[in-house]
Amino acid sequence: MSASGQYTIRPLGADTWDAYAQMLDKHHGAGFGSGCWCTWFHPRSETGDSAESGRACKERLVREGKAHAALVFDGDVVVAWCQFGTPEELPGIHHRKEYEANLVSPPDYRVTCIFVDRNYRREGVARAALDGAVDLIAEAGGGVVEGYPHDTAGKKFSATFLYNGTRGMYEKAGFSYDRPKGKNNCVMRKAVPAASTWIAPAAERPDPPYLADERARLDSWLDFHRATLLHKCAGLTGDQLAERPVSSSELSLLGLVRHMAANERIWFRIRFAREDVDGLYESPDHREGAEFALADPAAAQTDFATYRAEVALARAAVQGRQLDERFGDEHVTADLRWLYAHMIGEYARHNGHADMIRELLDGTTGR
Repeated sequence: MSASGQYTIRPLGADTWDAYAQMLDKHHGAGFGSGCWCTWFHPRSETGDSAESGRACKERLVREGKAHAALVFDGDVVVAWCQFGTPEELPGIHHRKEYEANLVSPPDYRVTCIFVDRNYRREGVARAALDGAVDLIAEAGGGVVEGYPHDTAGKKFSATFLYNGTRGMYEKAGFSYDRPKGKNNCVMRKAVPAASTWIAPAAERPDPPYLADERARLDSWLDFHRATLLHKCAGLTGDQLAERPVSSSELSLLGLVRHMAANERIWFRIRFAREDVDGLYESPDHREGAEFALADPAAAQTDFATYRAEVALARAAVQGRQLDERFGDEHVTADLRWLYAHMIGEYARHNGHADMIRELLDGTTGR
């Protein structure tokens, strides 16, 4: 299960069939003619029994593991789906003769149909369904994925007609144009890497003591906030950690971990201890935030190891040093006490971000 903004993505299966069927019933089976229940694209050997209704045929295919789709849930209600499968599972594409005449190499998966509840159209739900299908393909091992959207050239069409979305939507989802197909369709491709199997581990988070001397109090609160950031990430995959649930922001949990690793290094090791080391995650193309802009889900495990190493090195840099010890340059002078307060404040601010991001990702809340 994954989340996309306010919606949740779940795969079509025996456990989600009833919710899926309820939406199809609402739209009279959807699809072509009187409703095909998205069986038109399946092999005729699986759908050619005239005595079997479209609904019964689709349910059989689902329960036999021969039909796949990403379902978009708003609460407990399915509001959209994106059908996908291998070319063997879904051979029945439009303009098939033309398509095969120009085929260089077959895809591993294809997207054949996207359908959105009439009450949710033009709200970005189709894109959420497409992204959900790509995520499910990544979880299945990834591969080359094809879609056959409508190349509308900026013209407006009925949402009912656009059964596979638009070229523009696919481009925003990372697909590349391959070639035309039919009068108003095209072939789009995307290489989808396998989803990372690494899961962010649980983090032990001891509470700061109520009574302690100043140094112990500062150390314990800083360590509490360090552990809180890791706690907010626990149980998530690299893909989830790198997800940016707020479209207008580059913030992600992985970006926050990278950002705080960079802060640990620059403040404790470079500025206070004056170690001769380079900064982390610096890029001339992203001077104000490479740690966020370049967060890569495939490198999540490495980034977490880097963060833990920087925390250990930061602790070592201040071990045995006095809180009154000063550091700075010709412009600003501060003491170690100020640095502790600054880092606690920095973590508190970003842990607030992490709390909201985690809730948007999978609904998890709590301190």
